[in-house]
Amino acid sequence: VATIPIMPNGTFNIGGPIVACIGSTNTYSAPYIPGAQYTWTFTEPCGNTTTILPYSSPPYLQNLTFPCAGTYVLQCNMTNDVLDCEGDATLTITVVDDFTISGPDSLCENTSGTFSALQNFLPFNCNWTTLPNVGTVSNSPNASFNFTAAGTYVITAVPAVANTSCVPSQSITVVVLPAPLQAT
Repeated sequence: VATIPIMPNGTFNIGGPIVACIGSTNTYSAPYIPGAQYTWTFTEPCGNTTTILPYSSPPYLQNLTFPCAGTYVLQCNMTNDVLDCEGDATLTITVVDDFTISGPDSLCENTSGTFSALQNFLPFNCNWTTLPNVGTVSNSPNASFNFTAAGTYVITAVPAVANTSCVPSQSITVVVLPAPLQAT
């Protein structure tokens, strides 16, 4: 019994993640067809350059590293002269960065604190929660919470849109101190 691979004539799919993190290396693959020749092209937003990738072994796999955030395009052309057929594939890859949050790490009770999220130095929309619960804020780069009792609180921000950050959440701990006593 012989197994005969079917060469895609026309389009095929490139396998691999469509969302990646800055600095990560991921493996991408085209279907394995014995005797096929593979030509890979990679377009990156850092300098807007297009590169014909060097021959790799095995030729149907490519390991790619992403130096900056943005939209990358990976293309593969597969030909087989013996079977007289050819196929092409294109994969768009979105590369995202981490985000950060900032805000006060200590406050007095009965005051409010404002917290902000940034990604690549730009405001970044998040869903905000507190523990213990003093409120929530949805789909905003900023959140203000009023702390009416002394204690330790954890403010957590989760990206409002999935797959837009390399980290699933960021948190900051806030110590709320008792208000000073008023002199009588």
